[in-house]
Amino acid sequence: MNFRETLKSIGIIPVIQINDAEKAVLRETVASLPQRERIIMEMRFGMKTGKEMTQKEVADMLGISQSYISRLEKKIMQRLRREMVKYS
Repeated sequence: MNFRETLKSIGIIPVIQINDAEKAVLRETVASLPQRERIIMEMRFGMKTGKEMTQKEVADMLGISQSYISRLEKKIMQRLRREMVKYS
């Protein structure tokens, strides 16, 4: 699942369809995450490199379990949804 599909699955419209203010909120929210969570999001969804990575790839690179990546990703997406709802 890529970043747009993930956002859509949790009720956030695809990034391509959000306005500049919403994009700024999304960027600020990701930037405000704790370092490990921010790195996971950047790696998983290619936010810096443009290359999305699987949970397994991220887990292997960070030396943590794939299930931990999955749990963190769910937590992060909930946080992103709350922030986006505040500004909608």
